[in-house]
Amino acid sequence: MDEIKTRLDKIADSYQLIYETTDNAIVFPNIASWELNNKITCNVIYNGVGRMIFNEPITNIPESFFLGCENLKSIIIPSSCRVIHNFAFFTCKNLERIKLHTGLRIIGERALSKTGLKRVEIPSTLIFVSDNAFDESKLRYMKLKTPTSAYRYFGVNAIGQNIKIDGISKFDDFHSTALG
Repeated sequence: MDEIKTRLDKIADSYQLIYETTDNAIVFPNIASWELNNKITCNVIYNGVGRMIFNEPITNIPESFFLGCENLKSIIIPSSCRVIHNFAFFTCKNLERIKLHTGLRIIGERALSKTGLKRVEIPSTLIFVSDNAFDESKLRYMKLKTPTSAYRYFGVNAIGQNIKIDGISKFDDFHSTALG
């Protein structure tokens, strides 16, 4: 019975984004820019935890989806998500925590730029961090899990300056200006 519950929980998790806000209010994504805007079936906050539920598994965070959502404080990206597209969380200045699960492959250009992130853990499945992905954020610490592929690339100004990085492997390739 526990195995069935675990499998059902995993399926349910792939259909939702779990978040917290600075003001205990719902986050309103930029769905006008997203062709799949009818995929959100519910967006609620209960006891301080927000849940944005979709009618299919979340495989990507669309371009500019949370752009400028200043009340977004933390978010859990499900393991079904493979890509965080360009500008997905751009200028979410109060975004302090993001949980990136194993399964994520790509973080797009400026996807997490100008956020309040101070720490991030990069999953082992990530293979590409695009130009300026974390640029101009408050990021000070990054932990890299050993990659599952033989190559992982960090683009131009992908990370920013003055950041402590743990877990760099022989499979990690940094553009000459990846660290600002």
